[in-house]
Amino acid sequence: MKYLNFSKKIAALAFSALMLNACDKVTTPTPLGDAGQTIVKAITDDGLIRTKNLDLKTTPQVVDLVDIRRDVSKSADLAQTMTVIVKENPGLVTDYNAANGTNFIPLPASNYTPDATPHVGTNYTVVLKPGEFAQYIRITIPNALAINLNNSYAFGFSIVSADAGGKVASKQKDMVVIIGVKNKYDGYYKVTGTLTDLANAALGPFLPFWTAAVVTTGGVTNDVYDWTLTGGVYHPIMNAGANSYYGTTGLTLTFNPSTDFVADMYNYWGTIANGGSGAPLYQAPGSGRYLKLDVTGTNRFDNGSHNMTLKYHMFHPSVIAVGPRVFFNEQWTYLGPR
Repeated sequence: MKYLNFSKKIAALAFSALMLNACDKVTTPTPLGDAGQTIVKAITDDGLIRTKNLDLKTTPQVVDLVDIRRDVSKSADLAQTMTVIVKENPGLVTDYNAANGTNFIPLPASNYTPDATPHVGTNYTVVLKPGEFAQYIRITIPNALAINLNNSYAFGFSIVSADAGGKVASKQKDMVVIIGVKNKYDGYYKVTGTLTDLANAALGPFLPFWTAAVVTTGGVTNDVYDWTLTGGVYHPIMNAGANSYYGTTGLTLTFNPSTDFVADMYNYWGTIANGGSGAPLYQAPGSGRYLKLDVTGTNRFDNGSHNMTLKYHMFHPSVIAVGPRVFFNEQWTYLGPR
């Protein structure tokens, strides 16, 4: 997958964790009373990982990379100024890559501007003023379109120390902050509709229920992953009432940014050989696709509801001489952001 260099052969990292806004709303913790110690921690989405997704646009975006919180033991602790030292820790990203088969690299300095948080070398000084439960280390992305989508990006950070009697939480001091870029078509969709296979009536007539992950690969291009049934870039089908799929058949969509119509559709896996003869399964003029949009369909993304309708067909060696073999007529209902 090409969402910041996701591999076509490796399942996408499940950083389909919640998409967070560029500026998080601070949740006010409840003081613990008059006993205990103030705990200082990093807020993540799930364990080590914190995901920050960007809109694919040219206007500046402020990103809260690091979210530092203090859970105070008593009101007097909240009245103190607390200084927390946070250190860049790229080794966390290296270790995460080794453990998960990913290939995250640092976001180039030319793609962002650090905020005014004081820092010397790789150390950042985060100051929690009296009455503040949380503070951030922020960056500004001036132009997300300038980011190279062929790479995957992440930062590593660790809380080093906290003064004013604060204790750094041992299991919440490290974080890997993943930077994702998404166009407006990106998200999860419920796919329903019909399928007609001229060569095998048992394949269809209805699609199985599946959730499509529409993953950004460029400003107006997206790959489609099925995490419901097949676990990859494959299109699920019904085979005599059971869930199945056509091998090496997956969708790559290109949109017209002016109209939001689907401008083109390709097979994610490329042109497939015809029965081992070496001839292409289907060769449209000037392309290597064997999935083709049906011009009688709407084939459009609705900018209001985020829903889509897609009508297309697939060519296959068994009937390639006479035309398409498989006809899809689908409704894609937007479920939410990835």
